[in-house]
Amino acid sequence: MRGMVRRIGSGLSAKRPAANGALEMLKLIDASSGSGNFTAQRACVALVYAFGPGGSGASSMVPGIGGGGGGAAAFKCVKLSPGQSLAYSVGVPGAAVLPGSGDGKAGTATSVRLPSGGLIVAGGGGGGTLSAGGAGGIATGGDLNRAGGGGGFPTAPGANGQMGGTGGLATYSASGGGGAGGFLDQPAMFTGGAGSAGRTDGSSVLAGGFPGGGSGGESTGEVGVAAGGNGRVLIFVLRAR
Repeated sequence: MRGMVRRIGSGLSAKRPAANGALEMLKLIDASSGSGNFTAQRACVALVYAFGPGGSGASSMVPGIGGGGGGAAAFKCVKLSPGQSLAYSVGVPGAAVLPGSGDGKAGTATSVRLPSGGLIVAGGGGGGTLSAGGAGGIATGGDLNRAGGGGGFPTAPGANGQMGGTGGLATYSASGGGGAGGFLDQPAMFTGGAGSAGRTDGSSVLAGGFPGGGSGGESTGEVGVAAGGNGRVLIFVLRAR
């Protein structure tokens, strides 16, 4: 499987057979929002990567603020016959939090429905609160399922995503966001996003890294917190041998 993925970036042409035994890429779908579907016109293999979005951190004047959790990631290799379809929906990240308004928001799951009716699900990260960091997302249905890192609490960095993005740093009294799950054992473009740092210096907390990083907490209650990182669906469609 790892060798198959490495061939994707080797300059394959969709108009002529690939050289040196590499698989020919017929189509690439890369979505960071919304939904869609792909219907096979011929026998093919789809390499499906799904990333859940990140949760957002909390904003309050109370010291010890939870960061948002990172989204999960899932991979599956799917064989498709002519007429079979994949339907995907990219999850919505945890929304930005107004200054001093309290708890962060959870991201919703990214999903891909298979021709069999089964689902690949990459869960979104949970929102940070005044009493806990947001939970990392959980993935199901893939050949590989990678969990997102939890947001830090009470004044701790966010956890790294499983084989993915790094957790955001904590500052004084606000915790970092969790990193998204990913595939560090595969090309760099498949790495989950990093969590953003918590802030206590009057600067706004940045959005979680793309894809799926959680945003950190903010403990002045004055500037607010940006949203978690967007989710993502990547589908490489390859000619079947």
